[in-house]
Amino acid sequence: MSKSIKRLLLSAFAGVFALGFRAQAEGQMFYIGETGYDNWSDAYNVAQNGDTITVGANATMAVSGGKTVTIDLAGGTLDWEASGYTWGIITVVDSKGNGQLTLAGYSRNVSGATVDLSALTADQLALDGAGLFWTSAATVLKFPSGMALADCTPRLGNKAVDQAIVVQGVTYIWDGSSWVADAPGHDITITAPQNGTLETSVTNDVAAGTIVTVTATPAAGYELMSVTTNGAALAGATFEMPSEAVTLAATFEVLGSKMFYIGATGYDSWADVYNAAKDGDTIALGQNATMLAVTEGKTLTIDLAGHALEWQVGGWVYGTRTVIDTDGHGQLTLASGGRNVNGATVDLSSLTANQLAGTGTFWTRVDTVVIFPSDMALADCTPKLGNKAVNQVIVVQGVTYTWDGSSWVSASKRGMIIIAR
Repeated sequence: MSKSIKRLLLSAFAGVFALGFRAQAEGQMFYIGETGYDNWSDAYNVAQNGDTITVGANATMAVSGGKTVTIDLAGGTLDWEASGYTWGIITVVDSKGNGQLTLAGYSRNVSGATVDLSALTADQLALDGAGLFWTSAATVLKFPSGMALADCTPRLGNKAVDQAIVVQGVTYIWDGSSWVADAPGHDITITAPQNGTLETSVTNDVAAGTIVTVTATPAAGYELMSVTTNGAALAGATFEMPSEAVTLAATFEVLGSKMFYIGATGYDSWADVYNAAKDGDTIALGQNATMLAVTEGKTLTIDLAGHALEWQVGGWVYGTRTVIDTDGHGQLTLASGGRNVNGATVDLSSLTANQLAGTGTFWTRVDTVVIFPSDMALADCTPKLGNKAVNQVIVVQGVTYTWDGSSWVSASKRGMIIIAR
């Protein structure tokens, strides 16, 4: 290849790159993929059904056609001008979250189209000025989900019978005199509670499937016992609206009036709270209480919360029991006799020696693990065992000991034998 030809090719490539850099630097109003367009007409004419047209700079749009396209504001401002007729499906999204769609001028003629703005927020649809949608019967307009019906209807220049709009997920049909919910919602009636307040995020004409947030606030010196929807206990702070009206009620009681609590729900006895508890729950004391051994194997944490708990004799315990004290002044008493512990883990390591009282013992089996308060010596722990099963394990001051039939063997001290007396 001659030097002159090479120079010509290099000059041509340089020109192409220069043009590319200039176009990129200036930016274009719309893009489909990587291809930019200087105006809406050029981009819309090229677009195929299913394409996304992305706003590359603050731009104007005047739709006159029936394609199915998505318009991504991509953080820009788009003025939808009043011009022509729109049909097909226009969906407006914003991948960056700070864009805005303005209804410029007077009316956008929308005939038999679906215009979906539900991915935007109310703040992203400019409602100032005279911008309206002029629609036909087969039109569906989906407004931003944060807008109420009263905010949406002023954006309609006309109301055609059987025309549909969608507001907060509810479809409304114009019947000639009013907007009628296609799937009518139902009301939530709040029974005014004593010793506290009860509120919901919505109350009137709530569509089925709407997630309703419930806020129950106790008065000073009281605590929430329960919230019910149509008489059924509510678990958590939300519920899904059914296809019927809902009556909501709450009960508040004097703080600490119950013996045990799981969260804000109180229980009068160990049996009641244990039956309600699920694996992983924390059962907190609301006052001095008694606890029975039970013949089930749940994994629970028991928080003394500064109170005295007497662990009585009866039944078999398996699963895991961890006893803590978030207040620091509580006490666990082992009532006289033996607590039957079968294949369970009993973890008292977060208590101090002074917080473990009583003459009672643990009557254990081989696969039981008892973890004693961390400041208790081995000699103080072994009297709390009503029997010693071979291969039974206890943990004292972080050291694991196994009973070999005649002595406690420290696993962490490589076979050193300490004889419990």
